[in-house]
Amino acid sequence: MSIDRLAEAYTNTSAYAYVDNNPVFFVDPDGLRIDIGNIFDKDNDGNFIHQELAEAFTLFAKSDVGNEILSKFAERGQEIELADGSTLSFDESGEFDSQGIDLSFTAENKNYAKGGEGAVSDERTEEGRNGGTRIEGGPGTMEARGKGNIVVSLNSVLNTNNKFAKSLKENPNDPMAKTLFVLSRTLTIFHETIVHADSYGNDLTDNCLIDCSNIPNNIYSGNSSRTGQHLQARSDGSLFLSKTIPALQKIFKSKGINRTQSQLKKQALNFNN
Repeated sequence: MSIDRLAEAYTNTSAYAYVDNNPVFFVDPDGLRIDIGNIFDKDNDGNFIHQELAEAFTLFAKSDVGNEILSKFAERGQEIELADGSTLSFDESGEFDSQGIDLSFTAENKNYAKGGEGAVSDERTEEGRNGGTRIEGGPGTMEARGKGNIVVSLNSVLNTNNKFAKSLKENPNDPMAKTLFVLSRTLTIFHETIVHADSYGNDLTDNCLIDCSNIPNNIYSGNSSRTGQHLQARSDGSLFLSKTIPALQKIFKSKGINRTQSQLKKQALNFNN
């Protein structure tokens, strides 16, 4: 392990007292890898707290394109135990891991007040986003350090502006309603990780700036990063269209649901820029 980059900010203590012997939150600033956060947390009875999200992440991670993207952020020797009991292993460190770029996943309540995500009001509503992707500390922090953490957040509660979440809320014991909701969140993970997180990783490693330098000028045209990433995903030959849509089609079919690639494209890329 290299010298702790945050060493000067720590209190003076024994070199043998790792993180001042804090048993609650151990920080390893060189632990550059994939962090699945609370997605697979369990209750005292051993049940997943976020059962549907755990299943959705497993479907994503076991797909060829999902594994391909995760491999870019993975640290050599890292293992992730999935919801079905299988283990995802990485024999080599990925290109983003080698550049010091982390990828984290988290389940959080994204049903914000009507003022939008991050609104001052603490009021919760039935509405909310399915997920989101952000750079921890903001893009400027990552640019200044040349490395950082990309966070993919998934809505941990049922949001009624998503028809599949609304259906499960109204029919909690309907197996098909649950299946469709899991697939909806699976699609969200694909979208946030491939359209946004992977693009941020490519953007930063290109020139150490978050400036959409990885997106062709005829697609980007000076838009925001989020808009540029959406436009790139829609463009002919994109990773999302060439690999993600077929992967989603295969996953849906494995659950007994037939969707054409056109239907999945509409569902996966039906967003406002």
